[in-house]
Amino acid sequence: MSRRSTPQKVIDGQAFPLVAYFRVPETGLSGLQIDPHTWLLKNIGLGQYAWHAASRPTGDAFGVYFRRLSDLLGFIEAHPALELADDTDTPTYTSPYGRPRP
Repeated sequence: MSRRSTPQKVIDGQAFPLVAYFRVPETGLSGLQIDPHTWLLKNIGLGQYAWHAASRPTGDAFGVYFRRLSDLLGFIEAHPALELADDTDTPTYTSPYGRPRP
């Protein structure tokens, strides 16, 4: 059986060209000083971002998709406790520009 429709993540990736993945803190999102969903609705507005859960090698994460860089930077600034889940700290990550692993 094949999929007949385009996955929502693909559609959102086309509509929102900027995405950042963040690790879910051990205490969950409810332990943050500012609720991310509330901040997004208040500061960016419904329909101007997308949110997807993500499974990363380093643990649970979520991706937030944005249209504008200023919105992404504002989200990062408002939530300093959130760590980027870019997986550059995993043992399998390699880069010609990175430091050699011991």
